[in-house]
Amino acid sequence: MKNLMFVFSLLFLCSSFSVFATSPTEKGGIAPIVKIKSVENEISLRLYFANLLQQTTYLELVDKNGKSVYNETIADKASYAKKLDLSKISNGTYTVFVENDRIEVTQPILIAGSEITVLEEKRIEKVAPTMEYKDNAIFFQLAPSLRAKRVTVNILQGEEIVYESKEIMMSTMQKQYTLDNLYRGTYTFRVIVDGKAYYKKIAIQ
Repeated sequence: MKNLMFVFSLLFLCSSFSVFATSPTEKGGIAPIVKIKSVENEISLRLYFANLLQQTTYLELVDKNGKSVYNETIADKASYAKKLDLSKISNGTYTVFVENDRIEVTQPILIAGSEITVLEEKRIEKVAPTMEYKDNAIFFQLAPSLRAKRVTVNILQGEEIVYESKEIMMSTMQKQYTLDNLYRGTYTFRVIVDGKAYYKKIAIQ
């Protein structure tokens, strides 16, 4: 069995994947959009999130002591819009947190009298890649970044690695791994980006 798997792995390495470049504006390379604005003449915030790709996104408002004032989990949505009424909370400095696997936004706001001021935004990009399985292939792309990443890609069946590649990648490159040479069964697609691992289960029928 080990020898058979070894031969299969060599065949897989030689013929089972292709690589192509894609624009970062295409699906899989789209950066999340988070807009947080005050509403004129109201103690409210207008929130707009786009390009969520159905990923679970967490929204939370906390006060200066770290106490949660409002929180919400947004799931299975491509975009989201909300007007958040803050007229019933006390004056002071608060922080809006927006987070999913691809991005984290920390947005301080100031409530003073009858108005809200949106202060300087701190935005942190994450390295979690986009992994999509369709048409018997895995489409993989790093989260948007200005710098190259060290990437290791594995396909595992149980604990056994049946494919591995290591390279330096930019987020403007999308890769397609065709899985036609895999036997039926359950596999794990693992991506290690700068030392952090991400996983996606796939079932070959």
